[in-house]
Amino acid sequence: MMFGHNFVLNQTQTMQKELTTLHSISITEFNLLYSIPSAVSILFIIPMGFFYEKYANALLWTGAIALSLGQLMVAIFGAENKKNFYHLMMGGRVFEGIGAEILYMIQGNMASSWMGKFAGVVFILPEIG
Repeated sequence: MMFGHNFVLNQTQTMQKELTTLHSISITEFNLLYSIPSAVSILFIIPMGFFYEKYANALLWTGAIALSLGQLMVAIFGAENKKNFYHLMMGGRVFEGIGAEILYMIQGNMASSWMGKFAGVVFILPEIG
């Protein structure tokens, strides 16, 4: 899951040249695509923690669906240059950010319940440093 979390955040970087030429966007607009999932994690991590306390098992499926929907939106709307496709692709990145954070949060809790508290700390430390 740690790989999946970082993959979501770094996914658009590999497509920089293609996205900037296809959608005729500036480097600032491209960097906005790159930083949207991080902004989502900063703004929604505390409310997602409260939701996790109340709906732990349901959030696993919600996170997986949100992440899949976001990936699908980026793939579909990133492939063609039509009006508003850039903005819809940004919406997909928001869904990716929400899904990735939910799954990352659940991963740390599941690992600590399955393998002891130290395993949860090992998963969380790369994000702190």
